[in-house]
Amino acid sequence: MRTYLNLFHFSFLTILAYPYELLITVIEPVIEIGFLALFWNMIATHADKPVDLVNLITYFIMVQFVSIWSLTPGGLGFVNFIGYRIKTGELSRVLIRPLKVLPSLLAEHRGYYAVDMIFSVTMFAAVFFLMGNIAISQIVWFLIFLFFSFVITFSICILIGSIAFITKEINSIRHSISHLIRILSGSMVPLTFFPEQTRDLLYLTPFPSMMFMPINVLQNKLPPYEILTFLTISVFWSIILMSFALLVWKINLKKYEAVGI
Repeated sequence: MRTYLNLFHFSFLTILAYPYELLITVIEPVIEIGFLALFWNMIATHADKPVDLVNLITYFIMVQFVSIWSLTPGGLGFVNFIGYRIKTGELSRVLIRPLKVLPSLLAEHRGYYAVDMIFSVTMFAAVFFLMGNIAISQIVWFLIFLFFSFVITFSICILIGSIAFITKEINSIRHSISHLIRILSGSMVPLTFFPEQTRDLLYLTPFPSMMFMPINVLQNKLPPYEILTFLTISVFWSIILMSFALLVWKINLKKYEAVGI
């Protein structure tokens, strides 16, 4: 465990050497939230039905928070991290370590986003301010769903990243799937704005578990049966996708060949 923390720490120190990039990292989500607030304010002004603007701003702040903690910043950036090391042969350097490959890659990648994770605490504080009183049970359920959001996103990143074992071009695939996920997970538009039948069908897919469900249990005091239904769906997809992703990774890793270190 300490070795993985050292990898995380080294990546963190590396990114600290680029102060301008750090500044952009902090400003980017603030600007995005600002534009979304402006966009939804225009919709709220002309909408036939009332739109709770504060609730929407809170929702999109939490979208940023969940993205940072579930590997989705930069449009599934962990995919590029894996793919680059496979295509350049840098994966060999990871393979010779007496460590598990995927946890090593994850620790390195998370280190580069350490500043984002620290800044996300400020976002969470802003949510508390905007929402007022939040029950402890809502926070607990949010953290549970956030964990499964991470597992599902991690699994999808492994599956897409494994394509780099076969072809050098994975950016177009990553972008296409990333845009699809942003729409179907509720990252761009809350699923509550979707037609009821469409929303009910989406609930059966893994995408809402990646974004909408964690935020939904934090923002709303849902009845126990609804929470358990969402939890069952999240657990199901976490097990299925993680099992399949590890199998695909293991099969392709056996075919990996590289020269040098």
